[in-house]
Amino acid sequence: MIGAVLLAVAGGLDPCAPVEPAQKRDTVAAEAYLEVAEKEQRDGALDTAAAAYHSAWRADPQNAKARAGLLALCRHSTEGNAFGEALRRMESGDRRRAIELFGQIRTLGPDPASALLQGICHYELQEDEEAVPLFREAERDPALAPSAQLFLGLISLREGGGEAAARNFEAAAARDPTLAPTATSLVRLARREGRVVLSLLAGPSGDSNVDLAPDGSPTSGGSADSAGTVAAGVLLRPSGESGPFVSASGTYRKLGRFTQFDLGVVEAGAGWQLGREPRHVLVGYAYDFMSLGGDGYLSAHRLQAEARWTFQQLSLAAS
Repeated sequence: MIGAVLLAVAGGLDPCAPVEPAQKRDTVAAEAYLEVAEKEQRDGALDTAAAAYHSAWRADPQNAKARAGLLALCRHSTEGNAFGEALRRMESGDRRRAIELFGQIRTLGPDPASALLQGICHYELQEDEEAVPLFREAERDPALAPSAQLFLGLISLREGGGEAAARNFEAAAARDPTLAPTATSLVRLARREGRVVLSLLAGPSGDSNVDLAPDGSPTSGGSADSAGTVAAGVLLRPSGESGPFVSASGTYRKLGRFTQFDLGVVEAGAGWQLGREPRHVLVGYAYDFMSLGGDGYLSAHRLQAEARWTFQQLSLAAS
């Protein structure tokens, strides 16, 4: 009987609506409603459970279980509606409103999922300082930790902290097989984006027409040749991506027969970058030297100036 009555009123009941106590306290009725409420909640019938908790609280305003049960369903309803709206705002690109809604959900109590999504909104708006504590909060939930670590790594990478970024990416890859391919690729990128970056490459190659002779030219032994190439580079950025930098690199290609085409290239430079890749200004100096067949071929000094400004999907660059 109680269940049928509750089912009839459940559809129009707001679990957050004020409860008006009955004129006379009835603890027996309250316990009966409470028993129905707990059963309906276990079965997933939250509307009926809310109606039962509401009736139990109304019959006995001093019943702590009824009060706690209805408040829990109120929060569930509020969070569900706000979370869905926040997610829609986020997906539509209205990140400011999404941030507000996720923040409102979190004022009701810890909510790692809202913290993660609010952090992503801040990250996409280039607001890393606001995003980091939110990702730290989400990181405490084991199910969300890999995603939080991935974004913490992206922030470190954006700030020029290659080693810190690599550690976060490695942690994300180890804990979530779904994220592992992306995180592993980012680890390799992070290793190249630190404050001190060293690179070394060596290997054989072949050229089918070293001297660029026309087809059918009577070249003794043909125009093809094998080669060995070695290349090395170093980049120093003491303050990270934004700040002073010094770079140097060199490449040497040695041919087997056509030694007159042995090629050596050396490049060195220094400068200052203000800002990070999405929005920055860079000025610098570079020197290039090239040798061909052991003789000097090119020596050049260059002044560099470039700027980039990115806003959402628009990017403008000049150099």
